[in-house]
Amino acid sequence: MGQHDEAADDRGSSSAFPERPGSGEVIELSTGECWLIWRRREEISQSKVAQSVKLTRRQYSEFELGISNHSVHLETPANGTLSEAEKCLIWRRRSGWTQQSCADLMDITRYWYNLMENGKAPSSKLETFWNAR
Repeated sequence: MGQHDEAADDRGSSSAFPERPGSGEVIELSTGECWLIWRRREEISQSKVAQSVKLTRRQYSEFELGISNHSVHLETPANGTLSEAEKCLIWRRRSGWTQQSCADLMDITRYWYNLMENGKAPSSKLETFWNAR
């Protein structure tokens, strides 16, 4: 542990991903999830995006979470193919689990979980965790 791999940045045109390896099921990303992936790849804070679209940070956060659209009419960014770490991020968010709860179940620190989910550490353990769920 402690080694960092460079995350591949494959930005094609798809906004869907298989729910689980081998399942053959394809799940569409919500508009909020597309914005989340785009924002994280661009390393832009929720506050900065919220300001640019004239929302409060909380309203924008709720938009990303799919809680409310607050009359947000934004063009969905084309994110291309999701990395395995990004798929795990979406699975975690859809499950309603926190990074801490997942890290506890994996017997790792939340810090290390965060590194894997952000593509800054190898995500194979993270993928194994979510594939088992």
